[in-house]
Amino acid sequence: MPSNRSTNIRPPIYEDFAWRPLHAADAPALARLVTILGRQNGMSGVETAEDFAAYLADPLLDAAHNSLAAANSTGILALGWAMPDPDTSGQTRIDLWLDVNPAYRRRWLDRFLLRWLEIRARHIIRDRDAIGPAWMNIPSEWDLTERIALIKSAGFAPRHSEQTMRLALAHPRPEPVLPAGIALLPWTPQRDDLMRRTFNAAFADRPGARVVGAASWRRYYTGGSSFMPQASFIALAGEEGVGLVRSLTGGQPGEGEIAHIAVRQDWRRRGLAGALLDAALQHFQARGLKTAMLRVSLENAPAIAFYEQRGFVVSGGYTSYRKDISR
Repeated sequence: MPSNRSTNIRPPIYEDFAWRPLHAADAPALARLVTILGRQNGMSGVETAEDFAAYLADPLLDAAHNSLAAANSTGILALGWAMPDPDTSGQTRIDLWLDVNPAYRRRWLDRFLLRWLEIRARHIIRDRDAIGPAWMNIPSEWDLTERIALIKSAGFAPRHSEQTMRLALAHPRPEPVLPAGIALLPWTPQRDDLMRRTFNAAFADRPGARVVGAASWRRYYTGGSSFMPQASFIALAGEEGVGLVRSLTGGQPGEGEIAHIAVRQDWRRRGLAGALLDAALQHFQARGLKTAMLRVSLENAPAIAFYEQRGFVVSGGYTSYRKDISR
């Protein structure tokens, strides 16, 4: 039990499953678990076994030491994974992935796993000899009241909240109206890094902005199975990227997701965001999708108003919780 030795915490013993780290062969089981959870909360269920295989092979995420799962012959019943964020500069952020199959939630596996994750996160910080602030991040959908109570009881405090908004694609979308001098081009592999650099520039003025590196961008932003290249566009002023829309397959059947609309500060309030949104929604309709969804920060009142004016309505949301790691 290498993961337990690394945290010096003994798991509860059950006869119908065993505790062990995740390994490469678990990718299909992880996809099945996330699909089960997605049917319940409407937030997950998009990533495939191939996506999880990439996570399990990532040496930074180090599943052999940073994960612990309850597993039996039927699959993964519960898991915890402490996942270092590669793109947080000047500090160390550990994202905590904690999920339990709904059929096993009354066994309090989540309580044990959250304790295990906290200890493992501290060991990651110690082993890295990291400098600067260090903290853990864990999200919860708003309707998962028991999960929220557990997170708060462990000393985590709300950090960031986003509401989910949806739009029925019942009527034809208008043609994008671009500002003068702007060209709108679809994503291609050749434009991938330009889109990443445009993304970083557009979010550079936001509080707590992360600088997404090339490897992370390819793995998590444009390399996953849910990425929709035909509905993802970059706006160019000459050869300079000034805005983009990144689209994904949504978590529900017949749904597309607007994952990001990003416009550089010097190009805002010129209608570019609306044009990017219309371009993506047009493609959703061309593919026969029935709804569009997105998530927007509760602190971003102008963006919320922007989406409300275009017919999006609130359908839920989530909050991320933070707990600092003392050294």
